[in-house]
Amino acid sequence: MLGWKRAEIVAAMAMLLSLPASALSTWTGAAGNDWFNPDNWDPNGVPQAGASVLIKGTSAVMLTNSTAQLADFSIQNTASLTFSNWNTTLNAWNVAIGGGTGTVMATLYHAKSDTSVNAGNTNRIFIVCSNLVVHTNGMINADNGGYRGYTNKPGKGPGGSHMTNGAAYGGLGGGVPGSNGVVYGSSNFPVELGSGASLGDGSQNYGGDGGGCVRISAINQVIINGVVSANGSNGVARMSRGGGGGGSGGSILIACGVMSGLGRGMICATGGTAFVISGVSTNYSAGGGGGGRIGVWFKERYEYLGQYRLNGGPGGRWQGSTGEPGTVVTGWLPDFKVSSTSWVAKAMMGSESSQSVTLWNQSQDNQKNNLRWELVNTNDWVSPSATNGVIVLNGSDTLVLTNRSAGFGLGSHVGYLQLKAISDNGSHNFTPEPLEKTLQIRLEVMELTNSLSYLETDIMEGFNASGQTFEIWNAGSDSFAYRASGDVGWLSVAPTGGVCSGTHVVLTNVYSTAGLYAGTYTGHVTIAALEGGGMTRSIEVVMRVMNRSQLSMSPLELRADAAEEYDASNQVFRIWNGTKMFTLDWSAASGTNWLVLHNTNGMVAGGTQAVTVGFATAGLAKGTYQGQILVNGGVKEYGGVAAWDSPQAINVSVTVTRPVPELGLTWTNMELAVTQGVNAPVQTLGVKNATQRYTLDYTVADDAQWLAANPGRGSSTGEVDGIQIGLDTAVLDAGTYTCVVEVAAFERKYWVSALGSPAHARVVVRVVEPGSGFKRVISASRGEWADHVDVRWTAAPGEEWYEVWRGTTYDLGFAEKIAEVVGTNFTETTLTPGEKVYYWVRPISQTGSAGLFSTNAAGWYVLGAPDMVLASDGVFADKIRIGWSAVEAPEGVLYEVWRTLVSSSSLKSDAVMVAVTGQRTFDDIAPVVNSIYSYKVRAKMSSEVMGAFSAGDSGYLLGTASGVSATEGLFMDRVRVSWSAAAGAEGYEVWRGTSRNSQFATLLGLASGLLFDDLSGKPGTEYYYWVKSKNVTSESGLAGGARGYRASRAVNLEVRDLVWLSGVQGAGLGPDVVSYRVTNRGAAMSGNSARLRHAFYYAPVAAPDSGRLMLSFDEDMALASGASAQQRLNATRRAKLAIPDPGKYAVWVDIRPTWPSTLCDTNLSDNAASRAAPLVVRSGAGLCYRAMNDYDGDGCSDLPVYDASAGYWYIATLSFGAAHPLAWGALWGGAGFEPVRGDYNGDRASDLAIYGSGSGKWYVLSGGGTILAWGLRSMLSSVPTPGWYSGLATADACVFEAATGNWYVKTIYDQPAVWGLKWGGIDFEPVSGDFDGDGVWDYGVYDEQNGMWYVCTLSGTLIAWGLQWGGPGMEPVPGDYDGDGAWDAAVYSGASGKWYVTRMNGTVLAWNVSWGGAGMAPVSGDYDGDGIWDLACYDESSGAWHVRTLAGAVLADGVSWGGPGLEPVK
Repeated sequence: MLGWKRAEIVAAMAMLLSLPASALSTWTGAAGNDWFNPDNWDPNGVPQAGASVLIKGTSAVMLTNSTAQLADFSIQNTASLTFSNWNTTLNAWNVAIGGGTGTVMATLYHAKSDTSVNAGNTNRIFIVCSNLVVHTNGMINADNGGYRGYTNKPGKGPGGSHMTNGAAYGGLGGGVPGSNGVVYGSSNFPVELGSGASLGDGSQNYGGDGGGCVRISAINQVIINGVVSANGSNGVARMSRGGGGGGSGGSILIACGVMSGLGRGMICATGGTAFVISGVSTNYSAGGGGGGRIGVWFKERYEYLGQYRLNGGPGGRWQGSTGEPGTVVTGWLPDFKVSSTSWVAKAMMGSESSQSVTLWNQSQDNQKNNLRWELVNTNDWVSPSATNGVIVLNGSDTLVLTNRSAGFGLGSHVGYLQLKAISDNGSHNFTPEPLEKTLQIRLEVMELTNSLSYLETDIMEGFNASGQTFEIWNAGSDSFAYRASGDVGWLSVAPTGGVCSGTHVVLTNVYSTAGLYAGTYTGHVTIAALEGGGMTRSIEVVMRVMNRSQLSMSPLELRADAAEEYDASNQVFRIWNGTKMFTLDWSAASGTNWLVLHNTNGMVAGGTQAVTVGFATAGLAKGTYQGQILVNGGVKEYGGVAAWDSPQAINVSVTVTRPVPELGLTWTNMELAVTQGVNAPVQTLGVKNATQRYTLDYTVADDAQWLAANPGRGSSTGEVDGIQIGLDTAVLDAGTYTCVVEVAAFERKYWVSALGSPAHARVVVRVVEPGSGFKRVISASRGEWADHVDVRWTAAPGEEWYEVWRGTTYDLGFAEKIAEVVGTNFTETTLTPGEKVYYWVRPISQTGSAGLFSTNAAGWYVLGAPDMVLASDGVFADKIRIGWSAVEAPEGVLYEVWRTLVSSSSLKSDAVMVAVTGQRTFDDIAPVVNSIYSYKVRAKMSSEVMGAFSAGDSGYLLGTASGVSATEGLFMDRVRVSWSAAAGAEGYEVWRGTSRNSQFATLLGLASGLLFDDLSGKPGTEYYYWVKSKNVTSESGLAGGARGYRASRAVNLEVRDLVWLSGVQGAGLGPDVVSYRVTNRGAAMSGNSARLRHAFYYAPVAAPDSGRLMLSFDEDMALASGASAQQRLNATRRAKLAIPDPGKYAVWVDIRPTWPSTLCDTNLSDNAASRAAPLVVRSGAGLCYRAMNDYDGDGCSDLPVYDASAGYWYIATLSFGAAHPLAWGALWGGAGFEPVRGDYNGDRASDLAIYGSGSGKWYVLSGGGTILAWGLRSMLSSVPTPGWYSGLATADACVFEAATGNWYVKTIYDQPAVWGLKWGGIDFEPVSGDFDGDGVWDYGVYDEQNGMWYVCTLSGTLIAWGLQWGGPGMEPVPGDYDGDGAWDAAVYSGASGKWYVTRMNGTVLAWNVSWGGAGMAPVSGDYDGDGIWDLACYDESSGAWHVRTLAGAVLADGVSWGGPGLEPVK
């Protein structure tokens, strides 16, 4: 590692600077010489990163591995540090060698290299630092640290010599050419060990060792005032023969920013001297060692004034030669720079982006060397424009890096590129260590996401539509610039651009529609990401420019008739909006005093309104009168601008005539029978005025003396008068008599004959003589008994006994006497079952005379039931065969075959007779497939003589497979076909086609069970499947036609947050609010892939596995990856979510892809969401969910403000972030009254209600103008707390008396529900609501001083006692903030604008949510109709409303409705 690897050193030093102030570690050597023995240091422990190290005295330290990154290193006195191993490094910010007191030498050594082989270097001195100083009493000594010299052997190392010659490295050794080594290594980058010399003869003569290796890499300055040496050692001669050659010098490589030193410094790598021991005579001599190599490289300055010594060593005394000098090279370090070593690359999901990196050669090299660079590695998402190049001195090169996001998820990804450069002077002989640059790239994968893909709105001609908002955000990491625009003239966007990050940005569509004609227009908003390769999103905008409302009426003429002194009957005309566009706001007036309008104004959108017209004609004289009604209509939503065809007039005429009543009688004919000498009972004849108007005078007359009517006159205005008709029939002889009663009537004042006058009532009386003749009654049992006939008759006085006669016909002439009986009954036992006969009786008197024959009576035994009735079970596909045994019966017996469903335990009213036959078998060809029937048979002789039914036997046709279904995208590798078992089937064929026509289907395979997997279909292709059942005798037709397909791609849908309100639902009634959230955790869904099936189920809580489908519908939901959307059901769909039977139920929704989507949801564990609490279904009406302050009944809270000084109400609905007026200046109240909220007539719309604390009275006005309460009395000086306490659909008037803690509740019908219930006290404020979700409100109080909540049900069940949630300055705002039907505790800090919400069980829903501020009042409610309460604040000083959901979606931010003096209704 050279000094120009600056990036690594800078990083290390940066880490060092971030450490605490360095601690001093002083060497003690108490446990030996090992640096890494913690006992050798004071304080105890091996020096760690950032430490300062001091070694002094006579210490000798061995360093066997690299040090930590030290702050400072200092060695003084005669201390020494020896490096062992080639890669052992001294790492320190500042290194000082020598210094301190005295002139003794502090030294750095390296251990002797292994010279047993020539394989390579094993030890060196390696220092990496920022600054290095070698003081005059300091030394870096690598002398003799190279390859070993030998005796009688060649010296070690690449330049090792032979015989007595000197060793070579930077220069040849002295001696005989060819035996004096070879020059090796790089002069510019010297990092080799010096080579050893040899001796030709003598066991005690040695060649010198080569010099060692010193390498210094310093970021800043190197100061050499002492010695840095890597000299070779001298040869040794201890015998009379031969001498030792000198070892070569070693290598010294210094790289730094500034090279400096005084003239006292010395850097040397000299060769060793050939040597002969003094006084020893020899004829042989040795050569000196060659010089070593020194390289000094610098970036900024060269200020070194010391010496370099590289001379070869002198030869021996006898023919010895000096070694050649070594090499020293000084020069400028190449300066390789890049424009940036780390940056953020942005790329849109699936897109590419690029960055340019500039590479410079800024070396001060006077040789003008080029830099050759190359890219040595890359990563998965970066493509470089080039992988290598050459940069001339002071020149540059550009590297373009293209970043690809394909295959990477959203978010940050970090990668590295390694650049390497070397100097290149063209001759390729300059090879310094490569310069390296590490480039860090953080790839930010982004995705432009928008909250919706479709917007629509309505606007009336001539007006600009209100803006609509949507949100965009970066679903990935980092941020990007964007631009937004519309593609048609009437559509623009604000703002038009900006920066988009993970925070949602709200954009507003601005509409310029005033110049558009009526019609439907389509435009598109395009949002374009301008970074990361770009990405666009489009929102379709449908603008419906509507015709204005049209005033339509019928009829346009009214005619009425009236009698003098009477008012004509009311008449009605109807008003409707002819275009059904917007709301028609109409008013009507008449200047005619005899015309009375019962309703003079109203509003109508899609329906009609009836206007009742009254006639005050009682004071008009006879004649014809003309009048007119004038009706004006305006468009409510547009400030009352005139509607089409407004105004219009209705012409009214009334004709006044004399009054004429109508006479009516309660009956007009009556017939009576009476015995001679007896008066018939009195009868009542009713006389009435059928018109029930005017006064009718009447008189009564008759034409018979035996009849008398009383009274004979009277009058009627509509009631029925009773006329008593007396019948004096006792004086009449036997016969028939008729009398007519006549009633004549007139109108009293004008004596006008009544309509229907005169009227007549006819009375017929039959008078008969006293006494009557005897009529005998005879009967015979008609099949009641299986073995006899029972004959019975009535007797007359004087009859002694009876003859019984019998015949086979009803002709007595063919009868014969069969018995003489004393008594009045006879038992016949001689007949055959089913044989019908006729019986007569004749009485015989005591004198023996015979009386008259009676009438006849038919009788018979019952027929027996057939045995062994058998019906075929699936044997035939086209008939059921029934057989039975014969019964005992006369010749000609027939059999009836009856059929009913097998579910009938006996023959029921749904049974039908399917055959009458004389045979004992029957083939029934009429049954329906997949139905099981029960058959019974009975014998009969005639329509009267029937036998008993046989026992039943069931039978059925060979069934077809029912419930055939095929999976739609459930699997990616198959379509699974399933069906229910077919009666009588022993196997099945599965057929497949590509259309719904089974004629084109082909056989796919056979199945013995009820499942079949089609593995051969193509993914994404729609197929249709049929199943045919078979047995050994027959086969059915094809059944099914179920659609199925294999999925082509995987997706992962998540469904959560099912809101279902209210929690109490009437049996047979649907819920009021249903919403849920769908999130796409997988691939983007759009086009056909957006189609989802939404299925709703319910199951009793006691049987959760018995779910039943309530509703299923298919709908598109385009969702980007990671996006979510809330689904709200409309009223039509909610009505289908009715549960018929009372009880507690679990309800849930299941969402899955369906055709034409070909996506497969591979994780179905999160596809369903259940209501958090069980749904309670009860008999009668349910408790509807009510959004507080919902004055138009649309399920969303509105914006109501009230002028307490004057009693005016101002109400607006919140839609698309704007206020739309519902009521402006409605007068209801005034000084001394405060507004209260609630629905007091159960129509699901809030009414105008006020409470007078001084009077304790309530006054309530419905939205339709009906007064619901006027002066409803409660308690004085109390806190009004209206709610639904009594369980009715109508709100109750409730007050909390703070002085006593008592609660008083009255229904709107003035019926006390609770009176004087104690709950709370003087320091409490009421916080009532439905805290247990049962649909009935509970009593709650809040103590602001300590933040305690106390809540109890009306029945006494404790919900909360001392729940700690709030405190001083915290205002309670209870409500249902999670949509589970049970209210939660919430508080709002007016000082900070912070909200805190918790469930009553302590689960925190919101903590420290900022929404509001000083001067703002909380007015919570459900402003978007999703069943979950929202956070809302009203600023009375400005009239601004601020509304957001608990999840963070802003519904209104500064919407203006109200102002000073207008308080919110809450």
